[in-house]
Amino acid sequence: MLASEIPAVRVVHNPVGTGFAQAYRRGLELASKEYVGLIPGDNEIQPVSMRAIFQAVGTAPIVAPFTANQAERPWLRRVLSRTFTGTVNTLFGLRLRYFQGPSVYPTALARRLPTTTRGYAFLAEMLIRALAAGHRAVEVPMYIQPRQFGASRAVTVRNVVTSLKTVALVLWDVKVRRRPLG
Repeated sequence: MLASEIPAVRVVHNPVGTGFAQAYRRGLELASKEYVGLIPGDNEIQPVSMRAIFQAVGTAPIVAPFTANQAERPWLRRVLSRTFTGTVNTLFGLRLRYFQGPSVYPTALARRLPTTTRGYAFLAEMLIRALAAGHRAVEVPMYIQPRQFGASRAVTVRNVVTSLKTVALVLWDVKVRRRPLG
C-alpha cells in the first residue's frame, strides 16, 4: 500500500520467515540511501512518531526512539523493558531510555556494526556497539498504540535468555576486549 503511494518505498518479501534480525540485515544489504532505519510491520508505532523519528535524522549520527507512553504496554513487558534498560545502562555506563526501538543509523555505520545474535536483542546490540564506538545518539519520543492484529512475541523465556546472552557477549567485546565493533 505505502509503496504504491510513495515511489521511493521498496517492498521486499523474504521467501520464508527469517526472523526479525535477519529481515533487518536483508534490508540493510539492500539499502541504497545515506540513512537506514526500520519500521516494524505491526502498526504499533503511531504515525506521528515515525514522522518525528525521520525529522530527527541528521541532528546526530543516530536517532534512538524511546517509548514515551509505556503505560500502553502490558505490565510484564514494561517491567522487563525497564529492567533490561537499567541493566544495560549500568553495565555500559550509558543513560538511554530505551535500547530496543527502531533506531536510524547512517547506512555505512549500520553495515559496520556486528551482531552476535539473530535474536530479539539485536537492536540493543547495534545501539550499544555504536555508542561504545563513540557515535552520538539523539533520543526521540515514540508513542505506541494497541496492536491492530497479532500478539507481541517479545516476552518469551527464549527472548529473555537470548537477550541476556547477547548483553554478556557485547559486554565482553566492549568492556573486556575494548573492541565495540568486534
